[in-house]
Amino acid sequence: MGLTVIRNYAIAFLVLTILFSGCRSDSNQKVSTIEEQSVVEDGVGAIVLEDVEARTIVLEEYHGKVVILNFWATWCKPCIAEMPSIDRMIAELGEEEYVYLAASDENLDKIKKFVEKNPHQFQYAHLKTNIYKLGLSVLPTTFIINREGEVVERVIGAREWDSKETIELLRSI
Repeated sequence: MGLTVIRNYAIAFLVLTILFSGCRSDSNQKVSTIEEQSVVEDGVGAIVLEDVEARTIVLEEYHGKVVILNFWATWCKPCIAEMPSIDRMIAELGEEEYVYLAASDENLDKIKKFVEKNPHQFQYAHLKTNIYKLGLSVLPTTFIINREGEVVERVIGAREWDSKETIELLRSI
């Protein structure tokens, strides 16, 4: 094999590594607890969200409910791939004791266009907090917030949200 071919393979590998470094899917990754990884040092009050109509979403208003806060992006294929399983999870758990939010830090107009083409059961949101302040380096990442307003689980990577294991986890919170 010539040096040109090897160099081309190396360049292709490097480009693919860079492209996929910000969006990783690992549905078998262990769910870690907040004690294992500090997620939001200032609490959920540090997370600033607005709905697609630019109205502020105050997470503290969901006190008494379990909040599943999924961070995603329109360009993230694993994020989009897990959305139907979130719909099935909502059908399984219902909305009485659970709140489902899908937050992206992209431009609000871009999120609105995505929502028009991809309607789902959950509420889309615009994340106004810097994702790095929240410790997010992989999308999708999901924070599970207990009834007292504490982030108790951090799920990194895509998963099947309607799996028996995940449903049991959410019911135990």
